[in-house]
Amino acid sequence: MMSWGCSGQTLALAVLSAWSLASLITIVAWATSPDLKGAARCRGDLRAAAVQLEGQRAVWGGERSQLEGALQAEREARERAESRAAALTLGMERLNQSLEECRETEAALRQNVSLLLDEREQQRRQLANLSAHIAAQDELVAYLEHNATQALMAAAACERLRTAEQHQAAAARTQTEACRVHQDFLQRQLAVCKAPEADAPRTQQQGPPPSPTPSRAAPPTLWSPALLALVCGVLRLLN
Repeated sequence: MMSWGCSGQTLALAVLSAWSLASLITIVAWATSPDLKGAARCRGDLRAAAVQLEGQRAVWGGERSQLEGALQAEREARERAESRAAALTLGMERLNQSLEECRETEAALRQNVSLLLDEREQQRRQLANLSAHIAAQDELVAYLEHNATQALMAAAACERLRTAEQHQAAAARTQTEACRVHQDFLQRQLAVCKAPEADAPRTQQQGPPPSPTPSRAAPPTLWSPALLALVCGVLRLLN
């Protein structure tokens, strides 16, 4: 658009110059032609043409000044536009450079995101493995706790059995001691009971014994079965 304005101004200057030159040629030709009007009239016309030419020159000069001012303004506007275009070009280059840097940064970020996704997947797998390992450890702990509980219960049962056996052994020892004491007592009683039977032959040799009273003769008959029963019971307890 700026080049179109400059071309229009140049064309207008060329048209004005051509028109002024044509007017001057026409006036000169008319003034020098012998077949034309008289010299006075020609001089008047020449002066009028000169005045008109001066007026045209003044007009042309004003228009030329305006056109030159407009041309200068257009040049300044073009320079400003070129400066602005250069600034825009520089800004565009900077933007392109920034865009390229942003693209490189985006590529690096995409790569980092891919690495982070891979790392997250790896951590997820590790977490799954750890969860499975923890579950297995929990099962093992539960199994060990069950075994420990069973062992504690078995130990408690064994302790109770040992205590019961100790009580039974103590009871057996007490019962054995009682049986021994009772056996000693029975042996002493047996010895006491056998003593009259041993003295009987001696009495028969010396003379007829006095008739025993029922109360003294009764014990041998009554104590013999009882003694046998007690001895059998003691032997059973000892066995």
